[in-house]
Amino acid sequence: MKKNIPIRKKPARITLRLDQGIKDKWVALCKQTNNPLNNFITNTVEGKLTCSEHREIMKAIDGRYDDVHRIGTNINQIAKVSNSFHEFPKNQFDRYNSLISELNVIMLEHRDYLRKIYRELAKD
Repeated sequence: MKKNIPIRKKPARITLRLDQGIKDKWVALCKQTNNPLNNFITNTVEGKLTCSEHREIMKAIDGRYDDVHRIGTNINQIAKVSNSFHEFPKNQFDRYNSLISELNVIMLEHRDYLRKIYRELAKD
């Protein structure tokens, strides 16, 4: 019975001759960063992000979202406590508004930061 061979998506082939030491270093680096050797070489030559760099960026973005969620939760807790008072002290209210204004600036910077990252990721 004849075995069906799957059609390759990338039929072009390049043979690269180099010192064994360099190959060993590349293979070790790929194992360390959990990158396939082919993708590592291709992305490095083309100036794109490697798989591990992509994963690190996505992890950092997720961490930023977690921070934003925690801040929002804290704001809700402060609002709940302040609503339980019949009268909220003016100096506390002013301080709260000041912190909210600072948070707004941080959130705008965060949004711009994420947009830059997404633009860079879209180039790959």
